Amino acid sequence: MFCLYRLLYCILGCEGSIENKPEETGVIMPLKVGNQWNYKAFVIDSNGQQMAGQQISIPIKVLRDTTINGSTWYILNSFFDKEKLELLQYKQDGVWFGYNGVEGILFRYPAQANSSYAAPDGGIMQLISTNASVTVPVGTFSTYEYRIARLRMQ
Repeated sequence: MFCLYRLLYCILGCEGSIENKPEETGVIMPLKVGNQWNYKAFVIDSNGQQMAGQQISIPIKVLRDTTINGSTWYILNSFFDKEKLELLQYKQDGVWFGYNGVEGILFRYPAQANSSYAAPDGGIMQLISTNASVTVPVGTFSTYEYRIARLRMQ
């Protein structure tokens, strides 16, 4: 069975009010202290069907930034472990992940749809679309749609 996480990342910031509509940033994930997102993760069975009761919401927030070896990293609550923090950084080819001394590309940007690469945690990251649509309280935005596939042993 494959564990598949569908992650939609706004090219625009998704936090704000109707009166304070986010502006286009030109980055895949606008890393700014205070920005936050709610991601949906779900499990897909071997037939490609979403399993009932297997969807979770993952709140992510940029808590602060720091400088490491002369470059800016953004500190976020962990995607999957509420007790830990994660580091993200912009590089020329996208958003990079840093954790326990290991770095790797998390979200390639810009990138071609239907491409895949190794995720930092050993899964396979797939870029499904570069023009998916997501609707949030402040409007509808064009996004990249990434999926992280992991083989789950039972």
